[in-house]
Amino acid sequence: MAIIKSDPLRFFYSKKNNLHLFKTILPDLKNERINLPGTKYNKGFCAFQLKTINNYMKKLMSTRLAIIIFAIIIAFFGANSILHAKDMSANVPTFLSSSSIAVYISGIGFLLAAFAFIIDRYAKIAGYLLALLLLIIVFSVDVPGIVRSVNVHIKMLYITNTLKDAALAMAAVLIGDISRERTI
Repeated sequence: MAIIKSDPLRFFYSKKNNLHLFKTILPDLKNERINLPGTKYNKGFCAFQLKTINNYMKKLMSTRLAIIIFAIIIAFFGANSILHAKDMSANVPTFLSSSSIAVYISGIGFLLAAFAFIIDRYAKIAGYLLALLLLIIVFSVDVPGIVRSVNVHIKMLYITNTLKDAALAMAAVLIGDISRERTI
C-alpha cells in the first residue's frame, strides 16, 4: 500500500501488468510504443501511453468500420448500375456513342473500388479514381440534368444527386488520403 500512496500509477508501469498484456493481446503495437517526453518511466508503457494506444485503437476501428460501410454503399451503386444499365443509359450524355457501355464501366468501377476498400489493398488509388469517376458523373450527368429540366421536382432530384455524388467523391478522396500504400 505504501507503493500506491507514493506513486499511484506504479501499477500501470509494471512490466507484469502492462507490457506482458500488450505483447500477448496486441502484438502489432509492441513495435509502435509511444514514448512521451518528460514521463517518469520511459522504458515501459505508462498510463498516458495506454490511454493514447486505447484512443488510437478506437479511432482505427471506427475509421475501418466507416470505410467498410462506405464500400458497401458504393458496391450497391455499382450493382445498381449494372443491373439497371438500360434505364440509367438515358441520362448518359449524347457525345458518348454507347451509353449503356459507359454505365456498365462505371458500375464495374464502383464495384472494384468497393472491393479495394473492403480488402484494404490498392485503396489509395481506388479512392482517387472513384472520386474522379464521381466528379465526371457530377459534371456530365447531374449538372446538365439541372440545366435542362423544366420540372421543379426533377430539378431538385438532380440537385440532390449532384450534392450526393460530390459528397461521395470527397469521402473517396479522404479514404485515398488516409489509406496506406499496400499491395497484395
